Amino acid sequence: MTASPRALVLVVSHHAETRDLFDHVLGAAGYRVIGAERIDQALAIADAIAFDLVVIDVDPPGPDGSELAQSLHAQGRRRPRLLAVTGHSPEDTSTETVLFDAYLIKPCPPEKLIAVVMDLLAKRG
Repeated sequence: MTASPRALVLVVSHHAETRDLFDHVLGAAGYRVIGAERIDQALAIADAIAFDLVVIDVDPPGPDGSELAQSLHAQGRRRPRLLAVTGHSPEDTSTETVLFDAYLIKPCPPEKLIAVVMDLLAKRG
């Protein structure tokens, strides 16, 4: 099953290997993917391009991925779905569970990533 050719995903991670892996996995599933290494890059890109989904490594060095999620929530235009990729399981009352539509624990199998992305985009209204 492939994604709509219009589905555009921004992947934000300071790890080039993670960005490349997500680009490969999501690209093979039919998504168009743009990567950003830093939060400030991601904000600039998100200001210029409307994304369907933003996948955020919530543990990068520098400003936290949660700050990016807060900025995307604050924008007046239609907010993309937000997927946190994290090395830990967030608490039910954590900021992550409030800011993000879903989260995945690293490392995550490619089939799990695709399933979560498809589910998030199917829920987009």
